[in-house]
Amino acid sequence: MNKYYITPLNDSIKCSELSYYFTNVSLLNANNEWINLGNYDLIENNNPESKTIVLPNVPAGDYSSIRFMIGVDSIANSTGSHEGELSPAYGMYWSWATGYVFFRFKGRTSGNRSVSFDIGGNQNLPIAEIPLNSLKNSGKSITMNIAFNLAEIFVNPHNYSLDSNSIDIHTAIDPDVYKLRDNIAKGAFTITTVQ
Repeated sequence: MNKYYITPLNDSIKCSELSYYFTNVSLLNANNEWINLGNYDLIENNNPESKTIVLPNVPAGDYSSIRFMIGVDSIANSTGSHEGELSPAYGMYWSWATGYVFFRFKGRTSGNRSVSFDIGGNQNLPIAEIPLNSLKNSGKSITMNIAFNLAEIFVNPHNYSLDSNSIDIHTAIDPDVYKLRDNIAKGAFTITTVQ
């Protein structure tokens, strides 16, 4: 944060704000069934404590994969429960569009151009899936540490150039929003530890 970073396409950018919802963590069990833990957590880059997620009451079992949403599901998005970390007080709710900002990135290029991505809308919900190295749980809480790789939102699977793509996205229908959605889902996140 607050230092210039060179993207894989040689754009220079400094991040001033990064926030996103990390929700509906699901674990794939030995019966090939997804167990949804139903969490709604807001990760804020300027709040280190928010980067550690504790998932209580995880059923006992062996798990081989984890899946999660970077945003909120369509039911929560349309009803706007406004409780806990879904409260509009966090600044992640579009009152004019009746829905949440799933992922927010703000920064500046080295040429002093403002970059602002507010990604939302049910059709733009990034869903990530990451294999686990055989997580065995005896019915306790799970603590996960999550790493976010900024480079991946600009290159994997779509090249995203700050010169030729949108640098100001605040609607669900921007023509470049799908590129960011896919890039966020495909490789921007890794689980560094699971206990």
